[in-house]
Amino acid sequence: EFNEMFPRPSTTTTAGVFGSHKTLITNNGKTEYINGVKVKIYFSPYSSPMRTNTAIINEIKGNNQITGAQDKINFCHFSFSSDDIRESLLFAMQKGVSVCGVLDMTSADNNEEYVALRAAGAAVSFNTNVKSVTYKLHHKFAVIDPFTAKARVITGSHNWSESANEQNDENTVIIYSTGIAKLFYEEFQRLYSRAGPVTTYSKKAIENVAVYPSPA
Repeated sequence: EFNEMFPRPSTTTTAGVFGSHKTLITNNGKTEYINGVKVKIYFSPYSSPMRTNTAIINEIKGNNQITGAQDKINFCHFSFSSDDIRESLLFAMQKGVSVCGVLDMTSADNNEEYVALRAAGAAVSFNTNVKSVTYKLHHKFAVIDPFTAKARVITGSHNWSESANEQNDENTVIIYSTGIAKLFYEEFQRLYSRAGPVTTYSKKAIENVAVYPSPA
């Protein structure tokens, strides 16, 4: 992948190729084992063996070869605008899978997906608390079924967007590891607890609440 994009002398016709002009499809969709851990590797934009968003959707929904999410999906994303991935999350929720997420407040692309997921009952929030709102939530990861034998992490530079899928040069790795999933799940919990579950796109989370008199 690097060699296809890296500029070379003019005698090398496949060098310095980016975006949808890339043709070396053998880079995409490989499976490697690193210290016994299964890792799938995808680059964008390619259509063979499949577009990256399709690979992500397969991990969420499942297919004949892949078991979809069974328990929970937790994600943090800077930009989420793929309706297809949103629909796969809604599909998983219909099967009883818990979906929680944190999105970046500064990316306007997130609003439509946020509204749809919240309307369906997903616990999705923005990073709008006072301490973090001046910074971008630039994570791009999802944890599927942490603390189970089917635990996996989807991460890389690839946002859940059509731009990442069809235009930008991006990478995605899917890591099948309970230990790695645990680390990413802990990072999700740190960010989600800091963001708070009560945010909306137009209102920051309330930082301090006093209830008086309080029966609790």
